[in-house]
Formats: sequence, structure tokens, C-alpha cells
Amino acid sequence: YCRWILDPMRWGGAIELSILTKHYQREIAAYDIQTKRVDVYGQGMGYRERALVIYDGLHYDALALSAFSGAPEEVDITLFEVDAPIAQQASQAA
Repeated sequence: YCRWILDPMRWGGAIELSILTKHYQREIAAYDIQTKRVDVYGQGMGYRERALVIYDGLHYDALALSAFSGAPEEVDITLFEVDAPIAQQASQAA
């Protein structure tokens, strides 16, 4: 498995998202744009931050919020407080 998952031609899935949630101690909300389903990994674990990813049926992409118009990617916001209105808004937009 370790060799397989380290291969850049391979992709992880739900199991790996669950592992990452525990490792980084943050929720990960995965939005499937084909089925409009959302799975929140780490929900109920007391984590205060949430990362959002979009799944298109092939792979996952991080959802980032631009800090301001024309902002460089380095200042994009990729973690949201679980209970903050901005996290709820970003979740609804996804």
C-alpha cells in the first residue's frame, strides 16, 4: 500500500481523507459535484477548522477563497473555522 499510494499516478479517496483528518486534526468536507453529496470527515471530533475539497469523479481539488480581488495564491484562505459564518457560506457555495 505504501508504494502504491506514493505513486504520483495513484489517487487516494475516503480512507486517505479520514487519515488526513486525524493527522492534521481538522475536518475535511468533500463535495461530490456529480452527486451533490457532501461527506465531512472528522465531524464530531471537536476540531475547530475545516478544509473544503471538491470531488469531480476523478480527483479532489482544494476549495480556496481569495483573500481579495487579484490576491496572489499564497494568501488564499483554505482553512475555515467550523462554526464561522464564512465556513458555512463557503460550504453552501461548493
